[in-house]
Amino acid sequence: MKDYKFTIVTPTLNQGETIERTIVSVLSQGVKNLEYIIIDGGSNDKTLDIIKKYEKHIHYWHSKKDNGMYDAINTGFSRGTGNIFSYLNSDDYYFPGSLSTVLSKFQNYPSLKFLYGDYMVDLPNGNQLAKPKISWDYQIALNAYLMIPQPSSFWSRELFEENGGFNTQYEDCGDYDFFLKACKKLNGEEILHIYNYLSCFTIHPQSKTVTRQSKFKYEMKKIRKNNSMIFNPIIRRFIKYFYLFKTLYKYKRERGLIPLKYSDYASYK
Repeated sequence: MKDYKFTIVTPTLNQGETIERTIVSVLSQGVKNLEYIIIDGGSNDKTLDIIKKYEKHIHYWHSKKDNGMYDAINTGFSRGTGNIFSYLNSDDYYFPGSLSTVLSKFQNYPSLKFLYGDYMVDLPNGNQLAKPKISWDYQIALNAYLMIPQPSSFWSRELFEENGGFNTQYEDCGDYDFFLKACKKLNGEEILHIYNYLSCFTIHPQSKTVTRQSKFKYEMKKIRKNNSMIFNPIIRRFIKYFYLFKTLYKYKRERGLIPLKYSDYASYK
């Protein structure tokens, strides 16, 4: 059986309030072949003190100015020696046993190059939302809805290198760009969606999801335009709604629900 090793990268900048939970969630996974890399962009809060607290368990870390999050992630992976890659932002965290679940899938599916699961969302009010996903469909991901949750996604080193890593021209949506180009040509044996909740994404007043909505929308639109062969905006809008309908159909068929609005997902205290 092929030997697998995880390389997990955390990019961070001034996330002293949340990074310890992230670090602990990675280091407590209990898998033997794991290297953890933290690339800090020059924090001036308590982030470095927390990293130093755990540094004997961290494969590599540094703190210096970089060219943004995706530059930091690429730097981290360039230091890694594993063959299963993932990155986890410093305000998100893995659930216990997530990496063991991922490892078992890569071991049982030797052709697998990309895997993603479901995830939860921590809301500012203390509630937690379950976010079930659907199986991969390139046209849906391009035109309407990205079903891959970044913190619950894992891919082979080979796939990462074949696609040149993350495009550093993007500040917020480089993962979307990478997922589109990396998964476009994968067949059913090479990409797998599992129903396990692997991670939790945190929404708080300082998170990019809250503070940079206009930038997110601009970059998403640019990436979709760069990858589409349809230039007429009216036709593109028609295609978008067609694939939104297909998204809802897949949700009903695969997950037994139609998530018409955010609050339709299961909610937990």
